This record gives sequence, C-alpha cells and structure tokens, in this order.
Amino acid sequence: MQLRTLCTTLLMLLTFSLFAQVPPPVVEPRAYDFLRGENLKICVPSCPVSSDALEIQNIGNHQRFQTWTAEEHEETYDFLQRIRSCWNRCDYTRSYMVYGQTSPNLRSEKFHWQVIPYPEDGWSRLKQLQVIWNVSFGASFLSEKERIAQATQLRQYTQYLPENYQRVQAKGPSDDPFCNPGVTGNQCVYEGDEMLVLYDHAPVRIVEENPHFLITPKKHKETFGELTASEYKEAMALAEKVTDYFQESYPQSTLHFFHKTGKAAGQTVPHWHMHVIVVKEDAYLPSFEFPCVKSPTSCTRLDSPFRHIKMKFGQFCQSCKNFVFLMLPHRKLPPKVLEQRVEFYKEEFNDTFEF
Repeated sequence: MQLRTLCTTLLMLLTFSLFAQVPPPVVEPRAYDFLRGENLKICVPSCPVSSDALEIQNIGNHQRFQTWTAEEHEETYDFLQRIRSCWNRCDYTRSYMVYGQTSPNLRSEKFHWQVIPYPEDGWSRLKQLQVIWNVSFGASFLSEKERIAQATQLRQYTQYLPENYQRVQAKGPSDDPFCNPGVTGNQCVYEGDEMLVLYDHAPVRIVEENPHFLITPKKHKETFGELTASEYKEAMALAEKVTDYFQESYPQSTLHFFHKTGKAAGQTVPHWHMHVIVVKEDAYLPSFEFPCVKSPTSCTRLDSPFRHIKMKFGQFCQSCKNFVFLMLPHRKLPPKVLEQRVEFYKEEFNDTFEF
C-alpha cells in the first residue's frame, strides 16, 4: 500500500514538472548595456554597422523577426522614441537610421535593430558610405572589452533615456508623394487600417531588380517621432507578412529593413516610410567549379580547401556587387512595368495576408 502511494506521488510530481511553466533564464546586465526592459535591451552591437550605433536586442527566446510579438514591437517603438528624445535633448543629432536584416543564414543569431546617428555638420555622405560598406561586406566583430570601451564613449549621449517623452506633433496633410492619392493608388499593393504597402517605383537593383516595398502611414507623418505606437505595430506586422511570403517562396532570400529620419540620414521624401528590400538569391555563389584532386579512396579531404576558397571568393564577389549596385542611382520603372508589379503583388498579398 505504501509503495503504491509513493508511486502515485512520484507520478503526480513528474506530471506537474512536465506541464509547469519554466520561467525564462535571468540574464545579468552587462557593462555595455544602456537600458533593459521587459523583453528588450539597448546595448552596444557586437557587429556595429557604424562605430556609434546602438542596438535594440531581444533578451528572450524570440530569435527570428517573424516571432517577435506585438508587445515586443511596442517596446521597440518606446525604446526608439526614448533614443530620439535623448539625442534631441543633448543636441547630439536629429537624423538617424534604423536598420535590421533577416535571413535563413542568420538562424543562429537573434534579430536586432541598429540605430545609427548621422552628423548634421556636412559629413553625412561619408557616414552613409561607411554604413553601405559594412552592410555589404559585413561589420567587424567587437570583443566584450571593445564593446565596454565603446559604451563608455557613448554614455554622454545616452545617459538619460527619458521614460516620459513627448511624441512630435504631426503637421497635417502635405503635398509630398505619399499624401498624393494618385501616387499611392498607382503603387499600393496592400492597404491596412492605418498603413499602406507600396511597391517602390525605383527599386534597388543588385544585378537585377529586387522586390522593393515601402510601408508608410496613410496620414501625413514626416518623421518617426510623429508615428503612433499603433501605426508602428501595424507596420511591423505588415513587414512580417512580407517576410513570410518571400521566405516561403524563396527560401534563400534575405530581407533588409530600414527607415530614415532627417536629410543627413538620407530621407528624401518628407513622409515617414520603411523600406523592405528582398534579395532572393543572396546565398548563391558563382557557378564555376574547382577541379577535384582525387585520392584512391575519396576526394573529400583534398578538395575541401578549394571549396573553402570558392565559398570565400563567392562571398566577396557578392559583397562587391551589393556595394556597387547600392551606390548606383536607382532607375525608375516604366509605367507599364510598375503596373504589372503592383497588380502581381496586390493579388499575391491579398490572397496570403491574414491578420
């Protein structure tokens, strides 16, 4: 009888341990962290695209962009507004870019946003060149010691991230292209409650045309500071849907997201918008083959150095193409071609987007 009672108790404990929710691990703050929230933190990036960039990183288990929750996107909005307000208060800069990238080749890394400030003293062109170079060829990895040293330098501009900030007051309707119904009507591929998804009339070309979308609010909002939290969350939800569509259709595709505020950062249209650029075959390498030096049993070991050289050479060629084509001016699509692109993606997105 006692043995049966003991077995029943052990079974109950085992069942409880299997179904009980295990709390997420507590991650200790690091010396290069500036602010920690419930799900995210602001820190110095491990691979910064600019030496003065900040990173918004998920401290939970949501590694891929599509797994971020609405609460995490809302916290991102809050962090970005606090960074903007802090930089404005200390007169550091009012121009900045927010950049992120998701790819099947980055599954082992957590998706993150980098916030890059741009100088307003005439050196912004050089900064833009530096960022494009690091995005194309890859940014240098910083050791923990280097990240701590960088954090020390940046604290004078980030030491006060106000919890209570004021959103910039929107100025109302404007005559910019995204307030023009004729322009948005010709380019719109999906319409949400507060946001539109447009096909860019001058898409980025890396060897060939890359699918290039703009997510923009229906109401006139010139900068990120004027966006509401609900508009930002809907923009992120639409970006997730675009990501799902292309990574299911083209499993090797890489998607780049960025939005700019201020002329120094490269904002050319005074109406906030986020770029979503799809590189379908980013992982493809050149088609030539090195000869296999055969051994009596197998050529696997002997040709592996050649394969490694081929891979590195292919990556370098791809990076060179990315850099050159990103620097070139983007050509406008002929009206008929733009109409074909819009009709195609309008049908595709309206059939696959579900909220």
